[in-house]
Amino acid sequence: RTVGTLGARFTLSVDDDAPCYIEVCQPSADLARSSVATHWADVGNLILADGADPAAVIPALLSTAARWLLLGGITRLIDYWAADVDPPDYLVELQRAGFHPLVRNDRGFQRIP
Repeated sequence: RTVGTLGARFTLSVDDDAPCYIEVCQPSADLARSSVATHWADVGNLILADGADPAAVIPALLSTAARWLLLGGITRLIDYWAADVDPPDYLVELQRAGFHPLVRNDRGFQRIP
């Protein structure tokens, strides 16, 4: 575990390739004042090296991050993406790891390239 750009970073290197990693962060101090928000964390980044096998790498990264989050009382993990983008390839792997969608929120915002 190291300090990443967006939170705690958990890294996995496969066959001397570029590292794969997941970063998870807790809510800001303002949001954390809510007793509900203290049990949530956010996937800040999930980066897979080119050629990495998602079916092998994602469960390893998620389980390592989950053990660490549970030590801090975090029991919920949030991930999201823009509505005009296809769901990330790793969504299937997240579901295999036991995560499932709770809600879809399409606010009608448009990204301008």
